[in-house]
Amino acid sequence: MLLTPAARMSRPELVVHREKTSGLVRVGGVLTTSAARTAIDLARNYNRLDALALLDRCLQRGLDKRVLYDELDRQTGKRGYRQASELLGYADVRAESPMESRTRMRCIHAGLPMPTPQVVVWCGGVARRLDLGWEEWLIGLDFESAQFHSGADAATRDNPRHNALVLAGWQMYYATAGSVYRNPEQFIGPIRAAIELARRRSSA
Repeated sequence: MLLTPAARMSRPELVVHREKTSGLVRVGGVLTTSAARTAIDLARNYNRLDALALLDRCLQRGLDKRVLYDELDRQTGKRGYRQASELLGYADVRAESPMESRTRMRCIHAGLPMPTPQVVVWCGGVARRLDLGWEEWLIGLDFESAQFHSGADAATRDNPRHNALVLAGWQMYYATAGSVYRNPEQFIGPIRAAIELARRRSSA
């Protein structure tokens, strides 16, 4: 949104960036930047975890990736362009939640092979969906949200699912908000070791 100088002065919580712009649109009578322009602006300036989550969400909401690349081209040379360009390449419409996107970003940043979002595993005729998976090695990673993986019936719901995936040959690992934000090596390390072991076994 474009603010008058007086409005900017009255909002100390806002971070103001000044630059020439074009391609403005009106939304509800308010002059603002387009969805693609806003997305690329934020992808240039956000931290990498939030930027990938934002781009994934834009794709989920129907914003065409080609439109985002067109806007990225118009911003060539601006601060953060390289980050936005890299993360747009990783953006995936299949990601189903911001924390799933942030977990995937941690895997990418750690140098793990690119995980596939929303892998479907058939276990005894039942489709089990994994947040992230490395299908070549049957390794899965789920983000455990406090909202979904809590309550009196959590163990009754989660344990059979985990056991079914293990029975189908999958190794399962889990990330939490704490590990994603503060200590990603808690899940990155075991996954890295599992992939290395699977590679050695396949080449033996």
